[in-house]
Amino acid sequence: MPSTLPLEVQYCVFGFLAQELHTLCCCALVCRAWLRPSRYYLFQKIDLKTFAAFEKLARLTISDPEFRVYLQSTQELTLRSAIDPGVDSSSGKHTPPEGSAFSKARQWAHVAPHVFSSWLPNLMCIEYFCIDWTKIPLPPAFYICISRFASVTQLKLSGCRFPSFGQVQRIARALPGVSTLELHGVTWDRPDAIRVEHPYSNRPRLSSLSMR
Repeated sequence: MPSTLPLEVQYCVFGFLAQELHTLCCCALVCRAWLRPSRYYLFQKIDLKTFAAFEKLARLTISDPEFRVYLQSTQELTLRSAIDPGVDSSSGKHTPPEGSAFSKARQWAHVAPHVFSSWLPNLMCIEYFCIDWTKIPLPPAFYICISRFASVTQLKLSGCRFPSFGQVQRIARALPGVSTLELHGVTWDRPDAIRVEHPYSNRPRLSSLSMR
């Protein structure tokens, strides 16, 4: 592919490789002309599986203005706990063990909105996967920061445990544009009364709800 090929044509060609992450990584190393379109598709979906991955991405986001340009293409952000033998990754069913896995995960799961809320302007979906929220006392700042994801329309909570249903509701209500809510394998310790909004409330109205 010659370097004189228009950039929009390059984006179109690389779009066919959007699901081929290894191929996109290889393309990014070929030449400078291929770097930008390759990274555009590489960063469309960010899946943070470890604290180390979160820490590295956070450091680059905060310190490197050129790197932040690529985050404008991010549409999906997944935050996972540390590897947990009590979680079936296929079904999302949650049986939280005692130990260090969750204590390590909880140190960053609730910090992500604070770090990334200003740098993901086109984010459409947030997923929290296998997080034990009973071990995370969420401060008011968490809800303030997550509310800055104005472009998010889909919230996924998979294999998560909450202290109460009220916290699930509060997280969903904090996102101003959410219209799709997916609760898969989610549990809570105590059943709070469901708070029903006034019909003329400006809070988000769900158009799709999936529970299993």
